Amino acid sequence: MKSSEMLANAHRLPVLDWNLCFFGGHIQKVQKGWYVPSNSHLAFEMIFIIEGEQKTLIENEIYCMNKGDILIIPPGFVHEITCTGKNGMEYFCAHFDIDDPIFIMEMTQKSKVHYENGSKENELLKKYIYEFINLIDYTMNYSFKTKMQIQMILSNFLLEISTLLEKRVTNTKNSILDSKYAKMIAEKIKASLKEKILYETKGKEEKFGGSEIKIEDIINKVGLSSGYGYKIFKNVYGLSPREYLSKLKLREAEAMLTKPQVSIQEISERLGYKNLADFSRQFKRWKGISPNKYRKEM
Repeated sequence: MKSSEMLANAHRLPVLDWNLCFFGGHIQKVQKGWYVPSNSHLAFEMIFIIEGEQKTLIENEIYCMNKGDILIIPPGFVHEITCTGKNGMEYFCAHFDIDDPIFIMEMTQKSKVHYENGSKENELLKKYIYEFINLIDYTMNYSFKTKMQIQMILSNFLLEISTLLEKRVTNTKNSILDSKYAKMIAEKIKASLKEKILYETKGKEEKFGGSEIKIEDIINKVGLSSGYGYKIFKNVYGLSPREYLSKLKLREAEAMLTKPQVSIQEISERLGYKNLADFSRQFKRWKGISPNKYRKEM
């Protein structure tokens, strides 16, 4: 009997093949006038004001934050930050990301950016932020257990946000269709990169898959024009397909750099860079340090 016949009447749970990321989590005290220049990220940024005040400019809109306020900045949104508290400010900040296009779309299109202290939504989310803060170890000695606790807190935090989003206006059919197409594009980009990294031919000139990943070709294979594909992908994910590919390359680079048997030259080739210098420059843009230094610090 075929496996499909054996499971013909089975009720299944969904297959989960996504990345749940948490990084950049820190607590800091700063003086009045402290400033973060205009920038954007490939993930969500969460800021919680412990003491003091902060002014944040996001895509030309100003958010004045006070003690207890929470700010969640979507991926790709240009922003700058200034400490305006006369006695300075203490804050907690972290970045998070999850590879689920519908949730990202809802977060980008429906979620509030500024959760003011005292509001019901703020109170629901704030308890998880305090859980993050309570796990900070100033010796930087984090165990596997602590890392799992961080992931569980993040999961509960995102589940709470998802519950809040359900209470807002539901998506239109067009938005659902767009998210479906965007997910198809994302999956094909991910599969193309995986194939490029894993596939190795005998011919040196075609080593590690040969040609560059062409986003336009991937979008066309989904059945969309490149212009429309770029537009809906940006709407759903909050970043362009090329930025998404760049984020995937960073994850793969970080993973391969933890394996000493894989040379940095080989990592560069597997990710499709013309030479090691190009890869090193790009990695430094991503992480602020060279791949060689990153490997030594891991």
